[in-house]
Amino acid sequence: MVSVTPARIADSRSGVQQIPTAVGALSTAPVQVTGVGGIPGSGVAAVLVNVTAVWPSGSGYLTVWPSGVSGPGTSSLNFWTGQTVSNTAIIPVGSDGKIQVFNGSPGPVQVVVDVSGYTVPRRRPEPWCR
Repeated sequence: MVSVTPARIADSRSGVQQIPTAVGALSTAPVQVTGVGGIPGSGVAAVLVNVTAVWPSGSGYLTVWPSGVSGPGTSSLNFWTGQTVSNTAIIPVGSDGKIQVFNGSPGPVQVVVDVSGYTVPRRRPEPWCR
């Protein structure tokens, strides 16, 4: 894991940082993670993110996964109406440098994404090391 200075890369409350408004019920928002917040533009396998659900209008969950693949059947964090909840996770990065955030609740939720580190692709061992 390579640490970076923690940085906010998406905040639906501001209307300017990647997610323009609250993520709607049963909707997905893409978030560019490479090339922002101290994360290199290439050579990144996964990012260390802290994802926060802020002021949800209904109880539910957020699921975070790499773009370009189907979402997993598990939640990354669970929340309840009106409660702000966050969780830290290591999320693989899609080939386009993005992750997806899905709101699995019956109403909109404000979403914040902060990054604090990344991993590089695993190198194959040299033939003489096997």
